Amino acid sequence: MKRIGVIGLALCAGLLTGADSAQKRDAVLNMKRELAKTTPWLDLSDKRSGAELLAQLDGNGSFRDLAKLESEYWKNNWGDPKFDTMQIQTPVLNMLTSAFDRLLRIALDLRDGKFAEEERAAAKEKLYRGVLNYAKIEFDRGNKIRNGRFHGSCFAMPKAGAWIYLAMIGDMESGRRPEVAAALKKLAFQAWSQPVRGDATDAKIVDVQRFRKHVWWVGGNATAYRPLLEAALVNDSPEMVDVLSEVVNKSISNVSQNTYDDAFWIEGFTADGAGWGHGRQCLIWGYPIHGTNGSLNIIAKLKGTPWAAALDARALDALFNFFRGSSFYFYKGTIPPVLERGNARPGYGDKRVIPSLTLADNLNRNFRDRLAAERRAELDQFRREAKAKNLFMLNFPMGQYHGTRYFFNNDDLIRKNPAYYVFVNMVSNRTNGLESYYGGASGFNLFTCDGQTIFEREGGESSRALGAAILTMLPGTTERQVKELKPVENWLGYGSRGEFAAGAVLPDQDAVAGFIFDKVNDSVVENPARREENPEILKLRANKAYFFFGDLFLALGAGIENLAPEYDGNIFTTVEQTLKKGNNPVVRKHGVEWVENNGFVYGVLPQATSGKIAHKSEKRITGWRKLSEANRGVEENEVELFSMWIDHGREVKDGSYAYFVSCDGKVPERLPEILSNTVKVQAARLGNTVEAVFYDASAGLETPFGAVTVSAPCALAAKFREGKVELAVADGRMNRELRSITVTVGGRAYTVELPSGELLGRQGTVAE
Repeated sequence: MKRIGVIGLALCAGLLTGADSAQKRDAVLNMKRELAKTTPWLDLSDKRSGAELLAQLDGNGSFRDLAKLESEYWKNNWGDPKFDTMQIQTPVLNMLTSAFDRLLRIALDLRDGKFAEEERAAAKEKLYRGVLNYAKIEFDRGNKIRNGRFHGSCFAMPKAGAWIYLAMIGDMESGRRPEVAAALKKLAFQAWSQPVRGDATDAKIVDVQRFRKHVWWVGGNATAYRPLLEAALVNDSPEMVDVLSEVVNKSISNVSQNTYDDAFWIEGFTADGAGWGHGRQCLIWGYPIHGTNGSLNIIAKLKGTPWAAALDARALDALFNFFRGSSFYFYKGTIPPVLERGNARPGYGDKRVIPSLTLADNLNRNFRDRLAAERRAELDQFRREAKAKNLFMLNFPMGQYHGTRYFFNNDDLIRKNPAYYVFVNMVSNRTNGLESYYGGASGFNLFTCDGQTIFEREGGESSRALGAAILTMLPGTTERQVKELKPVENWLGYGSRGEFAAGAVLPDQDAVAGFIFDKVNDSVVENPARREENPEILKLRANKAYFFFGDLFLALGAGIENLAPEYDGNIFTTVEQTLKKGNNPVVRKHGVEWVENNGFVYGVLPQATSGKIAHKSEKRITGWRKLSEANRGVEENEVELFSMWIDHGREVKDGSYAYFVSCDGKVPERLPEILSNTVKVQAARLGNTVEAVFYDASAGLETPFGAVTVSAPCALAAKFREGKVELAVADGRMNRELRSITVTVGGRAYTVELPSGELLGRQGTVAE
């Protein structure tokens, strides 16, 4: 056995014996031979042919444009751990990644007959020298160097190594070039071994635990971007396929706060129908989809082998729960700019298909025969509407693909229907904010999860407005008006210390949600030694609650406090900042000045608000280039924005606000009665509906239907009809020990049982 094979098997979970072993080894050989006939996905930005790339290789296997850096590597001994810095190792990584990408293109062109017969022998010799030359550098770095390994050492180079081996499979398995075959196998194995984790799995790499509990080894970073199956096949390892088969089948499942320690993956689908990536960020359109697609692809490739497995009921439930829930994060072909770091760029608000369509297509293509008729019909309708970029599935019950839904794992309240879209983006100490990366995406996701509230009618308005927006005035947020913001690289974002976040929705879609806003940098919480680039945006708190009564939206703020008045800048609560649509007519009614924009009518209730109320429309020049280095060269343009805000002043303490947004475009005939707006209870009533956020269970609430008390902090929505009551109640703190909440109305007690397990945090209901 070749040396690299010995290394791989020594790290395996166990050995195969007997007929089972022979059957699996035959299956590995057959899969490898079939895979060798195919072509991997390639980045086609480099248009050079294999022959053109080969011409750049010298007799030592060095590309001429990379030779200088190679020489510096060996001259300076950069493989020594004392040079383990990003500044040194990142250029080395980029050099190696580029080199192996070129070598792969040469190998594929050789395989595909694009070299003349008389050129092939010399071309292969140069190719193999190149492989050994660049593999020597990568292996010299080994486990000594930990910087400059992600992504190239675990994604790109292993892919190149595996596919060069497969393209040249005749030479690799004939024994003619054993040193090249060994190098390519070892390089491919880095999909499993790199980067080192610094835990027990480094000593037992071929093990299921290798693909759990670490951001580099779950979700898309596991089964989508790493060539795990290819590495197993070129290393002739049924043991690796054993592990991989278990990983991909278990990965299609849910995670939640309550099951975080036990869930198979800590990134992926969340139990509420959304998804996490990079911690507990709602990166719903990236890692959860990529990882699951990767797992489905591998399961499909294992059909007809000893590792063939059906998608079980748990996996299918998770997939369809995601199709339904994730559809709320998509409106009329657009994605709200709060779900990924690449949100601040021109064109982000353009129409597109929903990203989960790739999952639906994968399921339809590879697993349609596993679906019951009802699910096939749902999948078909989903795919039709997704391709039309108009996904509402209106024949399904409210709360599945349309209507109002609270996402308890992600602190989001969303209403979606064909007429309008509302997204309240909250945060708590159980979730993370949105990451920023100025070097390649937005460097200013500083306020995204502070209760930002998006109102859209066409889809994409918020994204198009972002280029000219004042970032400290995102709609729905309460922020200090800082004059100058510094761009950041922050992979956990800005969140809240607040323990409370909850929401409840009634069957008629009336809803309530609230959270405690106590702004914090989640990356500093994780690493207190980290420098805070923008300290002026911190040290603010407020209790913020949201209510739907039919098409009327109400937002309440209480306990607003500037905890650092020494910083310059007044505290603003922004009602709206979006594209100006229409003439913005003003109507005065109910003691409120109502202003219409884009079919929404906005009004602030003066007697319930501490501060000056203002609104304006103005033309601004976009500043896309300031938001991200990736926007260099973007052409700026003029846009007109409509804004409404409340200036609470600089010394605000125990400040408050109350504002309405009429989503049907009409000034409401009746306004909700604000029953309470304090740090203990925020509550309102309209007609026979009472909605409340109880931050303090010791507080009571007086209503026309009697005094209301609760046994634990919660969000409560109640509908009263003919002496009967319907309740929706959600625990605001995700207390694992709490099994029920007792709601007392007018002296009568109602016990509301609460979900547990992965559904902890979801509402419980009682209906008389």
